[in-house]
Amino acid sequence: MEGIQTEPCSEGTDNVGWIDAGDWMVYSVDIPASGIYTVEYRVASQNGGGILKLEQNAGTTELGRLNVPNTGGWQ
Repeated sequence: MEGIQTEPCSEGTDNVGWIDAGDWMVYSVDIPASGIYTVEYRVASQNGGGILKLEQNAGTTELGRLNVPNTGGWQ
């Protein structure tokens, strides 16, 4: 871990930044019922090239991944 941080976002909430290769975060999510769900990500990257993975059971099951594009900015 290199030191993930949050900062105020343009919408008034916080965003997560300073993510380097190998960094990770854990979020607990309660799923109310079995079924098919859609996960949406809002990403920004000055350079692109990163990958976000949605995992379950401490990373033993990968549920999806997203290649982070170059969006031209940090927000």
